[in-house]
Amino acid sequence: MKFVLIVRPEAVRDIVEAAIWYEDQRKGLGEVFENHVWKYISLLPSECLRAESSTHSKFTYIISG
Repeated sequence: MKFVLIVRPEAVRDIVEAAIWYEDQRKGLGEVFENHVWKYISLLPSECLRAESSTHSKFTYIISG
């Protein structure tokens, strides 16, 4: 089964805003956050049949599929 992942503009804005907030907390943390988010988002199509959510312990966001 093939899945198409669509990341809505509102979600991209939220990611960018969160990355800016994390960057304000500590230099470089915003980039780390954004890299983690996009990594997990890229995994969603291949994992969506078995994963309800993915989290990373450093951040308070949940990516669900």
